[in-house]
Amino acid sequence: MIDAHVQSDKHITRLAPSPTGALHMGNARTFLLNYLMAKHEGWRLLMRVEDLDGPRVKADSAAHMLEELAWLGL
Repeated sequence: MIDAHVQSDKHITRLAPSPTGALHMGNARTFLLNYLMAKHEGWRLLMRVEDLDGPRVKADSAAHMLEELAWLGL
């Protein structure tokens, strides 16, 4: 899910993946595009992990996603 909104005259774009496994290419592509848009526009980019799919949530999935995004330079 991608959400861009205005907060106190500052733009923020948000990424909210479910922590159900490894970061997949679709998420990585979306993160990259949002990162580039936020950087170009001077926006903030937030990642909010949503664990709405309780039975499928994997314990260290969120930490691994952050590591993979860092490896990608995001």
